[in-house]
Amino acid sequence: MFTIIKFVFILAHIYAFVNRGHKYAILSLYYQVSIIIIMITKEQYIESLSKEFAIIKHLGEKVKPEQLSHKPTEKQRTTQELMHYLTYIFAAGTESIVTSDTDAWKKYTEAPVPTHENFVSLMNDEESKVLEFLSGVTEENLAEELHMWGRTQSKALHLLGLHNIAVAYKMQLFLYLKQSGTENIGTMNLWAGMDQPPAVK
Repeated sequence: MFTIIKFVFILAHIYAFVNRGHKYAILSLYYQVSIIIIMITKEQYIESLSKEFAIIKHLGEKVKPEQLSHKPTEKQRTTQELMHYLTYIFAAGTESIVTSDTDAWKKYTEAPVPTHENFVSLMNDEESKVLEFLSGVTEENLAEELHMWGRTQSKALHLLGLHNIAVAYKMQLFLYLKQSGTENIGTMNLWAGMDQPPAVK
């Protein structure tokens, strides 16, 4: 299982005990314990990540050819470059984490650049690779420590970091669409991966 432990609450508990008295210490300790017991199975992780894939693909289908070159500022990615990143980062990251080969991601940077037509297909291929890498992973594997991306932590936490990347970059893709003229997209598109249903009369 993935276990999320926020050590900041331990520090908050100590701080509250020293500086604010027992009342605040008890409150901070309550939050500390409530965070520690949050757990997620590998199957739940896969289900949640697959939902993010579905949303990214939904948003990608709304990108028009003329929007591929859009970028908010000169030093940011274009929409096409962002989509390219999305077609390999999850497979690259998952392989690196699961195999403990922190250079495994390098071979993915030469992945095909997506177009308006093939983005969804490339995302489907990537999702299949991610599922394949995760299929044989055990709880013991997930508990192993790995130094990667400037930090040493369990493989489980590294994988949760990849999930965070999915959430962050789907938001960026959504904002690129809005900035480059896509209308009639909103909360449902971003968080549910679907168009807003017609209002019930």
